[in-house]
Amino acid sequence: MIYNRISSKLKWGIGKKLIIANIIIIAIPLMVISSFGFKSLRNKLENGKLQENGYILDEEKLNIEHNIEAMGITAQLVVSNKNLMNFIDTNKQVSNEVYIKYSLDIFNDIKSLKSNNPAINRIKFYIKQNKYIPEIYPYIYHEDNIKNKKNINGTINNKGKDFWVVNNIEDTDSSLFKNYYNVVSLYRSINIPSDNRLGIIEVNMETKDFFSKVFNNSKIDEYQFIAIDKNGTVISNDGYLKNHNISNEYIKKKFKENKNDNGKGGFIINDRKESLMVSYVYIDSIHSYVLKVDSFETVLKYISMNKNIFVFGTLVLLTLLSIVIYFITSYILKDLRNITKELKKMRKGNFNIDLPIVTNDEVGELAYHFTELSNKINELVSDIIEKETVAKEAELRALQNQIDSHFLYNVLENIKMMAEIEEKYDISDAITALGNMMRYNMKWDSQLVNFKDEIDYIKDYISLINIRFNNRIQLILDINDEVLSFKILKMSLQPIVENCIKHGLKNKISEENSIGKIYISTYLDVDKIRCEIFDDGVGMTNDKL
Repeated sequence: MIYNRISSKLKWGIGKKLIIANIIIIAIPLMVISSFGFKSLRNKLENGKLQENGYILDEEKLNIEHNIEAMGITAQLVVSNKNLMNFIDTNKQVSNEVYIKYSLDIFNDIKSLKSNNPAINRIKFYIKQNKYIPEIYPYIYHEDNIKNKKNINGTINNKGKDFWVVNNIEDTDSSLFKNYYNVVSLYRSINIPSDNRLGIIEVNMETKDFFSKVFNNSKIDEYQFIAIDKNGTVISNDGYLKNHNISNEYIKKKFKENKNDNGKGGFIINDRKESLMVSYVYIDSIHSYVLKVDSFETVLKYISMNKNIFVFGTLVLLTLLSIVIYFITSYILKDLRNITKELKKMRKGNFNIDLPIVTNDEVGELAYHFTELSNKINELVSDIIEKETVAKEAELRALQNQIDSHFLYNVLENIKMMAEIEEKYDISDAITALGNMMRYNMKWDSQLVNFKDEIDYIKDYISLINIRFNNRIQLILDINDEVLSFKILKMSLQPIVENCIKHGLKNKISEENSIGKIYISTYLDVDKIRCEIFDDGVGMTNDKL
């Protein structure tokens, strides 16, 4: 309906309609397919990128776990040093010679451990308060030095298990050594035996070495690694996020909203001008996450480029298709235009059709039937002209007959007056009845007459018949006044009444003093008018009937 309204307003031809219809038939499926296709492509690229990031994060997780293992082994090697354990477990005053010897041995042993793993920043042992054991810088300290340091109570309560502080700050007050900031610290309480705590060992690694990828971002990279510890602290370096004015808190908020409980996954952030992809992995040992934040614009630009290529190709295809359809429809509609041209000639009254179309398709069939229609119209026009000529002649004859009938009516009227003057009233009545019948017969304006007129005609007919049969025929009427104005076919009752006399009453009234009766009755039967005509004549046998 909408299409019809639009086409009626634009007055499109069949050719344009076919072109538009074919373009729509092709364009709509292409649009639907492309929509699903590009959506599938985006999902595929998104999943591929997430999978690729997952591999990169797994690699970084292995590096971090390697650092965790290295720090744990270092702590274990320090604890396994018998000289150190014997020294810190001393419960008597030591001489300067023994102190110096132990100091050199411990210094060399711990220095050797650091040399084996250069990434280890510092190794420190905090001994429980022991007046016999002095501090040996930079490795042996009393616990008083860290009693106010955060997470120490957690280390003691952990009872010999590793306690990690990911975003720790080295705040030694020694003027001999440079302060270190942003370190990852491993704390372990040394209990030998289990109910005797000797002290706490601390192994530090600089954060930039521990989270190598977090601090290796380039300013031109379209991605950045960050870490989030168990306290929600974000560890990051200058890079992509800062260059694009994206705060760490914003990433942390989105991560909190979208992370799952599987410890690994990713999601897309679309509420910024530039879409972001965030992938993450959980490091169970340190209760922290490592995140890789990518710009998703590269993928979207790739999709957009392919979409533009597809749209351009589709437009070129539709243009070429429109040209092809135009020439094909022009060829097909050439015959239809010829038919239209001949129709316009017919509208102006020229029915001499010339359609030299001999194709076997629907257009050829239409041309054939159109030619036949034109020939038929010519025949009908000729017939109409002929009939109009005949009608004119009939009107002239009718006029002539009308003149003759008036002359006849006047003659009958004169004879009637002569009979009345001679007091021959039966002859006058007969002539009146005959005149009425002649007027009824000759006046044929319509096939239908009022029921009353037909009954009056029957009365006149019986009046004339009774002249022959000496008034031995009686007409008995039982007619409802409601039906007198109803229409009935003219001369439809007279033949029946005539048959009543000819076949039913003629033999009966031939006998002396015999009377014949004809009954005409009418009544309403639901939505019909029923008329019954019967007589009391001799009847007939069933075989003859």
